[in-house]
Amino acid sequence: EAFGHVEASVLAEWWLQQSRGESIEALLHQLLGDGVELAENFGSYWRFSLPHTRVGLPELFGQLEEKGKPLGIAEYTLTQATLEQIFNTIAHEVSEDQ
Repeated sequence: EAFGHVEASVLAEWWLQQSRGESIEALLHQLLGDGVELAENFGSYWRFSLPHTRVGLPELFGQLEEKGKPLGIAEYTLTQATLEQIFNTIAHEVSEDQ
């Protein structure tokens, strides 16, 4: 790594994690449409921002349970944005507009 090289096992693990994450993102797009955004990713941790849609939480949980294991989803949570996250998003958008 110090000389610009990466071991094959490290590259393979990274590739596998990226592939799984992209498959999960594709599933979310299929279920919820274009408003799905990748919020952050490091290692095997992926966090997405999901749009408000007509898909209810029970249906979303059901789809994740049914299709998640083959995609490598070990665990997941669904939560609403906190007031702090909403405020930070608005503040970021305002600062970009200026």
